[in-house]
Amino acid sequence: SKHSPLFMIKRVIELFAHNKHKIDKRHEFALVVFHEVPLWVRNFTNDPKEISSFLEDLNETRHCENCDLTSLFDAISEHTHIPEVGREGAFPPPFLTLKQMMQLLYFFLDILYVHEPLSEANCCQEVFNAFIALDDYVQSYVFEVSRNATKLHNYMAKLLAHPLQRPLQHMAHYKLKADESPS
Repeated sequence: SKHSPLFMIKRVIELFAHNKHKIDKRHEFALVVFHEVPLWVRNFTNDPKEISSFLEDLNETRHCENCDLTSLFDAISEHTHIPEVGREGAFPPPFLTLKQMMQLLYFFLDILYVHEPLSEANCCQEVFNAFIALDDYVQSYVFEVSRNATKLHNYMAKLLAHPLQRPLQHMAHYKLKADESPS
């Protein structure tokens, strides 16, 4: 693609937020910039225009040697209230870990891993394998794409469905079929 990965990601996040908002105006979005530690940059809002406006001002960050996802899940638990196993009024404690979050009935970790083309200088496969290993229950959708705008948009569209209303990723087969009825 002629566009930078950040440009493509910004556009697809905007489309995602607008489409989720069209489905149900109660959907809320927050933004976290993750480098070596997460920075919660935009608190929850149900206004996709606010997300779009914030994304416009977002710039690329410097190269990161490694990152620890544990701090990301700490930030998520600090900013969210996820009901435990459907019991109303039951909220997770602030020290909730990744493994505990992944066991919650209403917590889903979908991942769209956008990376530069595979080379000896990067660890794309190792990073992807680490993302796959996060979900012991195979409830999450995990996609990877490298500078392919069509795939990026297709994968993001697959994430529009509510996690409780979609098939498991390995059972999902998305294909458009031509209308075979005579005109």
